[in-house]
Amino acid sequence: MSIKASRQKKILKELKKYNRYAKIYLRKNSLDFKTAYNNFQKSEAWIKAKTLLIEYFSLENETLRCPFCKNVLDPYYSTLHHIFYDSKKLFDPKYVDLVHHNCHERYHQDNEIPGTRKRLKVYISFRGFRFYIPKIGKLYIRHEFCVLLIILIIFLVFYRR
Repeated sequence: MSIKASRQKKILKELKKYNRYAKIYLRKNSLDFKTAYNNFQKSEAWIKAKTLLIEYFSLENETLRCPFCKNVLDPYYSTLHHIFYDSKKLFDPKYVDLVHHNCHERYHQDNEIPGTRKRLKVYISFRGFRFYIPKIGKLYIRHEFCVLLIILIIFLVFYRR
């Protein structure tokens, strides 16, 4: 096995660790995926994984080119473009390309890809209810408050009769 191939194999092994970390991070913060994803992009784990991907792609090709405009690409001033989103394989080289930032923006505008669809989400935790309302954000309501609301609603319904 050549030195290149063995180094690529080691990189893939390290990227698997970052994939697991990303999966856990995004699951923990799944109430608002877009915000969690944007915060994760600023994390140290994202930067290290991107650096590993740059090294992986550099081992394959000496000069990296943007797949959209075909111009030479400076990998450290590039954007990770996901060809296919899989939260288990966020940093898998099969599903990621390095592209110019402007090309990436243009791609998303041309294909009208706005990001994740926003909708109401409700979670029940041991302290109460967690809501995610797209225009408002996160909202927490404790069980005690929910009981008071239910009593108030029942009182209003029966009081009107």
